[in-house]
Amino acid sequence: MNRPAENLTLKAANLGHAKAQYYYGVTYFRGEGVTTDYVQGHAWMNVALENGHEDAKSYIETLEEVLSEEDLEESKAISDKLLAEIK
Repeated sequence: MNRPAENLTLKAANLGHAKAQYYYGVTYFRGEGVTTDYVQGHAWMNVALENGHEDAKSYIETLEEVLSEEDLEESKAISDKLLAEIK
């Protein structure tokens, strides 16, 4: 991912923009410009869904099939922290 675009997207995600949060989840899910990280992808998708981005559901369901219970707990902790910081 190109640095200026990445910085703007992260800034928008941290300001509560569900589309940017969804994009960040997809980025981690696909490993586009970052190392593939399903835990981070799941966390960002949960944040996006919480903020109204319904398309995140399909990624969440897919990831919940492959992540361990430990990974899901870690993802929840990350998404809870992100949501607390954003709201």
